[in-house]
Amino acid sequence: MVRRLTRTVAAVVLLLVFSATAVAEVVPFTPSSVYNVTLAKFYNGESDLLVTIYVRDGKPVHGYAVAGDNRAVIHRIDLTPAAPIEYIENGKRFMPGDSLKGNYDYKKPEFREYRNRYNAKKIEMRNYDAPVAVQADDKRIAGTFDLFLDVPDRKKRVSFRIAVDLPAAAGGYAGKFTAYDYHPQDETFGVRVERFEGQATAVLNKAAWEQSPERAFAAGKDWPQTHGPTLTGSAIDCERELIDNLADARLMWVADLPIPGGRQGIPRSEFGFFPINNSGLGITQFSAPIVAKGKVYLALPYPDEAALAATPGVAAHPQVIRGADPRVLAADLGLLRDTLFCFDAQTGRVLWAFRDERKGGLAGESKSGRGLTAVYSGGKIIFRGQSSMYGVDAETGKLLWQNKGESKGKDHPDNYGFGATDGLSTDDSPVVIGDVVIARINDTPKPAKSSPLDLPRGTSLVGLDPATGRALWRVRHVSGSKATPTAITLGGKPYVLAAYEGAERIAEIPEGQIKPEHRGMLTLIEPTSGKIVWQKPVAGPTQSYPVVWNDVVMLNVNRDQMGKDKKQKPIVTPWPGGVRVGMDDVKPLWSLPKLDWQDGRQTPVAHNGVFLIDSRITGFQAIKADTGEVVGKFPHIYHMSRGDHNWTWVIASNNRVITSGEQMLLFKLVDNELKLMPGGLPADLAGGYVCPIRPALADGRLVVRTSNGLACFDLRKPVQKQAVDSMQLRTADLALGMRAGEATADMQIRMVDGKAQTMMLRYPAYQNISTPRPFAWGGVDTLRWRVVGASGLMSASDRLHGTVWMRVNEHSEPWLFDLAVKGEAISGTCQRTIPAAPRQVKVAGQIDGEQTVLDDKRSRYTLRLVKGGINGEEGPADFTLVIDKLPDGQLLACGASARMNQAMFEVDCSAVKVDGEHVRGALTVIFHSDRFKHLRSDLGSALAGVYQLDVKAAKQEDGKTTVAGSFTGVVGVSYERKVAVSGSLKRGQEVQVEVDKKGTVAMPSPPENEE
Repeated sequence: MVRRLTRTVAAVVLLLVFSATAVAEVVPFTPSSVYNVTLAKFYNGESDLLVTIYVRDGKPVHGYAVAGDNRAVIHRIDLTPAAPIEYIENGKRFMPGDSLKGNYDYKKPEFREYRNRYNAKKIEMRNYDAPVAVQADDKRIAGTFDLFLDVPDRKKRVSFRIAVDLPAAAGGYAGKFTAYDYHPQDETFGVRVERFEGQATAVLNKAAWEQSPERAFAAGKDWPQTHGPTLTGSAIDCERELIDNLADARLMWVADLPIPGGRQGIPRSEFGFFPINNSGLGITQFSAPIVAKGKVYLALPYPDEAALAATPGVAAHPQVIRGADPRVLAADLGLLRDTLFCFDAQTGRVLWAFRDERKGGLAGESKSGRGLTAVYSGGKIIFRGQSSMYGVDAETGKLLWQNKGESKGKDHPDNYGFGATDGLSTDDSPVVIGDVVIARINDTPKPAKSSPLDLPRGTSLVGLDPATGRALWRVRHVSGSKATPTAITLGGKPYVLAAYEGAERIAEIPEGQIKPEHRGMLTLIEPTSGKIVWQKPVAGPTQSYPVVWNDVVMLNVNRDQMGKDKKQKPIVTPWPGGVRVGMDDVKPLWSLPKLDWQDGRQTPVAHNGVFLIDSRITGFQAIKADTGEVVGKFPHIYHMSRGDHNWTWVIASNNRVITSGEQMLLFKLVDNELKLMPGGLPADLAGGYVCPIRPALADGRLVVRTSNGLACFDLRKPVQKQAVDSMQLRTADLALGMRAGEATADMQIRMVDGKAQTMMLRYPAYQNISTPRPFAWGGVDTLRWRVVGASGLMSASDRLHGTVWMRVNEHSEPWLFDLAVKGEAISGTCQRTIPAAPRQVKVAGQIDGEQTVLDDKRSRYTLRLVKGGINGEEGPADFTLVIDKLPDGQLLACGASARMNQAMFEVDCSAVKVDGEHVRGALTVIFHSDRFKHLRSDLGSALAGVYQLDVKAAKQEDGKTTVAGSFTGVVGVSYERKVAVSGSLKRGQEVQVEVDKKGTVAMPSPPENEE
């Protein structure tokens, strides 16, 4: 139904529009002074740490750091380091136990008892010995700041406290730094591994805000709204070729303004026993940046800093005492203001901010945040705030109009508003189609009593005049409740296309009462008038938006077949299909019932004739738009690259496809096939919940929200062409416990202009002896190749020599290479080392287990060494050895202990004798670390142990064969293995990558309530 607004209603709306002008302001920002500080050999004792500090009006306001081989990786810094925390009860200080320092420990009864006593003022939490924050002027840079590495260093250090004292010197500043690392959960901020110092220099970067032709954005390449210029998630192609390896991505800028990080940040309990100083500015809405006319715009609720500073009791708030930035309190204190920031797209300098004077809390927070991405149209920025729609001059920030919606009393049919449309996370961003602003709204009164026949709320669309904000029309029950509308061009004219999700409780509706709209509908709307051209029952229930390529639309096409969701509730099973849309009809083209349409959790993308869709169940797929042929199949993006939960995004340009995660990945469409490209770009991305915080991609530049800021990466190939070669290498047998000839490791070295840039390792699958993995949710990483920087390899004419800390699955090991290059042939040696632990631990105990014979006639001995392993700092732990004796006499082995971590362990049992009833002899175990836990306190590396076994098998009355015996051993010893390496030099050829595609459907997802 289309509801056109009457002249009276329009007049009321216009009154609402212009009455708001006096209560908004534009805040100009003076250019910040930019100080570049260099801490010599800070990172791993080898590489400099480069710190950038922004100082505005004499006050440090933001900063970041880069380090190591990859200067595109952004590391967070905190310019106002937190003070240590102490807890006082009955006049005495007490130290909380580590068992109460986890993110979810607030659920424990012991913790709740402490919190009750704190709330009753029987426990005092307070700060002491506050550090002096860093300050910078023309005479000196001095003070303390904290560094949080996005990627831990070799000693698995993440959090550092750094003090600098740099007096002004010729050409800049020079002095020293002192630093130490601390445990993120240490409320005293004490030294964890070591204290160290070094030389430091700094300069005032007077050219930081200078523009240049190389940095300029070409006309017609903007990203003016959510999902891009064509609402397909695809950019207008850049005239320059884009990179084929994310190792070549270059950090263009980090904006000189801190930005809240979406849903990340603050624990649920205000009181707690660990610091929360690495929480940024707290949470805000899930808005994405847009790029238009040489500017970057970002709309989101932002703290009113002046009002916050004037609020009593902020410094005494428990979260602030625990180290949080006071701005995290703005949401709870109702001190957020609808804000639009404008940045220079070439440099990241913040130019101005438009702010509504009204203050409030967060309309839908944490898991219920909203996508509120702005849209550019005809010199105006239109954005949705907490409860209003705004039109702002794109050049000056001046408010042109404000639409607060319409309220004529309870349940009046003309009512509508711009508040939250859904109880859970949703994308409420406006878009522009046919020069009309289109937004999804909630104008449906909540029924007094729910019924299965109820149609979903928050599924109406409204059309607004971009010049005045006046509402032109409304259409009810046409959209998905988590979707933005999309556009399709037919006969040279743009139309609004919307898919409707149908009745949520359709399984409860008697068959005779089910109407077509209960199962979902596809609707074509003329954008100027809001006239419904047609509604077709070709769509199944669709919360997400349909994606369009030319006249082909992909959406959920199943309307009838029922299944169950993970809570066992009956649903219409969603799967993707393609339909061809015309002015008069819709023609089904293809259907893929074996693929999952991850409704409400992903945003499909269309690029150059291919649809891209991601699902937690069936993975990341590329589908030809016209035929439905699957031309790329990969595991779920989260399983490949992880990240904040598993709400993923995809974006595309120039046949390149970039995906979200702890490390962004790059794919390429080659001959209508999607291929994974080498390299990755680690990034601490801001995360949404269900509605991801997407980036913008304009003229080859990727603009992303990080957990505490805004950054831009240049993805264009450098103007000066690079000479890229690769070395393809293979070791002799290196992994333990495998068949001879199957334990080789494959390596690739990426050479850029004759120097080693990165090194990739595909470690053998030593754990594949048909034993079950001990992992819970999350599973193993499906990326087979691990990439590290290779600056430790020195090249001299025909030789490569040096140490590279190789990434072996989930930990690092120092490997020493000595390689000779003769023409295209490469030969030499590689020495793998597991460093000795600071303290070696002797272990001894009993062994129990069983012996079985498998179908392939191998004898399997499953041996549990009671207290035979070391669970990090938590002491001894059981672990299990599996030794297989093959019919030909070979021995295979591996180990595991889910109580230690979720990795599989390498086992060398070549010196073990399996003779009849006895298993005895010496073996070596390499305990692998995993992404959840490292087993040693000094390094993010593996741990080696040597053991002596003496086990005897005995047949029992029930026919089973049990084993029993004893062991002795030492854990924490050093281990070295030197093997031959051979390979070839591939001139002009990139390195290659692959994923474990078996993991596509085998990885269980985390529980819905996991953070």
